Amino acid sequence: MIGALDASFTAQVEKDAGPATAKKSKDFFRTFLNQQSARMSDRFSEFMQRATKIACFCEAEDVPLLWAHYGDQHRGFCVEYPFEHLPRDDFRVHWLLPVVYSTERFNLIKMILRLGGKMNPFLPWLVAIHKSPDWAYEREWRIVAAVGDDSPGIEWTMPTPSRVILGHRMTPENRATLIETAREQGFPVFEMVPSSDGFKLDARMVPEVT
Repeated sequence: MIGALDASFTAQVEKDAGPATAKKSKDFFRTFLNQQSARMSDRFSEFMQRATKIACFCEAEDVPLLWAHYGDQHRGFCVEYPFEHLPRDDFRVHWLLPVVYSTERFNLIKMILRLGGKMNPFLPWLVAIHKSPDWAYEREWRIVAAVGDDSPGIEWTMPTPSRVILGHRMTPENRATLIETAREQGFPVFEMVPSSDGFKLDARMVPEVT
């Protein structure tokens, strides 16, 4: 339909203003609609970001970039949650979704048009789990909750941690405090150690002090 409209419009412009002007008007409506679609998609994405709350997790523990980006340059710590031990109907499993790494941004308007203008209630989830393949090394999963634009956030109880992992550059004071806290709660404590034969990190259990 858009192609026929563009062809008719171009033919009329050529008749009224000549072939040079008609050439400039080629695909006018298609270009206009694509631009409008991009603007609408951006605005809708901004709204979705405000209305959607996300908790991020990852499969990888031994990636140095993760510790650099999210672990305070290896001075922080990581908490491991055993989602695999939860029942399949647990809401935390139900809303835990793997991130899709794609070279193309997820286009909301195209999806809505593909659905004939109907609003898919799962659109916030689809938007929230798309990222650039540059981040694929994170092997990220997300719990997504579409709770509304005016919600300050929500709190969900996580499963009992299966272990706590310390960054290898933690200060002695923070390290001692976290080990003591984890042991009081009954969590095994590990620490990341730079590999002796490469740039990887290895998780090593922190032995009990007797």
